[in-house]
Amino acid sequence: MFSESEYINGWLAYGAGAIIGLWCWWYLIYKLPLKYLRPALFGAMLAMLAMPWPTADGSAFLAPAWIIAGAEGVFDGAEAFARAGIPMLIAMAMGAFIAVILQILWLLIRGARNDSSESIPESSDNKAKGAKIKAARLKAKALKAQQV
Repeated sequence: MFSESEYINGWLAYGAGAIIGLWCWWYLIYKLPLKYLRPALFGAMLAMLAMPWPTADGSAFLAPAWIIAGAEGVFDGAEAFARAGIPMLIAMAMGAFIAVILQILWLLIRGARNDSSESIPESSDNKAKGAKIKAARLKAKALKAQQV
């Protein structure tokens, strides 16, 4: 079928394409207003693109599971989709779950760091500077309103 070097070159090309695809996917979901949904979507896509599956029963050759599931689902029927499709869907769910757990851990660690830095009281000089900045902004707004 393929020589060993052709097989490795094929996986290297697929890996490069998957990395570019993941970068594009992150760029698309970066604009989502639900920022806590982004890691779950990214984890699911990463699991889908990275999961290999045997090309046939008992075969030593692997291919991306989404390609196997799609091809078998289209050409062999919906029952054949289950051979690679169900494990791929489980991997996508686990990828999303792991991404959510990592995000929660990140927020807990980052939140603990922010809490410790907020416990330092502000000096009276910083409060006075903040009040002056607010007054200057209000003055600028009032001048703009008069000019219109």
